[in-house]
Amino acid sequence: MKDTIIKGTGNSRTLKSVPNLANLAPTYEDFLALLAGDGLPIDLGPLNADGLSVRGTDLNKANLLTDATARLFGLTSTATPNTTFAKIKDLLQETQSDMAGKCNFVTGTYNGTGFDGSNPTDYVTITTPFKPLAGMIEIIPHTQMSSMPYGNFIAPGQLCIKANGNYGGLVYMDTTYSSNSIRFKSTYNNGSYLLSLNKVGYTYGYAIWG
Repeated sequence: MKDTIIKGTGNSRTLKSVPNLANLAPTYEDFLALLAGDGLPIDLGPLNADGLSVRGTDLNKANLLTDATARLFGLTSTATPNTTFAKIKDLLQETQSDMAGKCNFVTGTYNGTGFDGSNPTDYVTITTPFKPLAGMIEIIPHTQMSSMPYGNFIAPGQLCIKANGNYGGLVYMDTTYSSNSIRFKSTYNNGSYLLSLNKVGYTYGYAIWG
């Protein structure tokens, strides 16, 4: 939107009165009496382009709130911007209520930084926009142990379930959950192949539920 700026030349608008104004106010004093008594009948004309430096956005129904927009919020043609804003607030609260208890999900990747080939040294921390409940960590690409997908399912209780074409079973992880992150480090490795999921030179993908 933009404001209207008048030139100040006296012609940005026009005034129009009734045809019998001369009968209503035959003298200047009568005219002043009508004006002072809130009885002078006039219409304010539309904006005149010749008297404007800038024609601003008109404050009308088409620009403030059309019937089509009102219907999007379940409102009628009598709706105002104020009632529409109130409706938006109600709809947001309903959406928040509907989302309560629903599952959240986020994916991403990180690069390994803290495994020297024999001992896991650094923790991995993944920050999430919600409280995490479980996650799957997987190497990219799937070439660390075999051509089969290789992943670690990190669940509450600091237990990692390793899934691989040639290896399987339970591997205990040093895993901590907070209100917006998962922090983990493996307590086990099998020589040249690691389960810490933090080896330098490797990229890991994750999917976390909350």
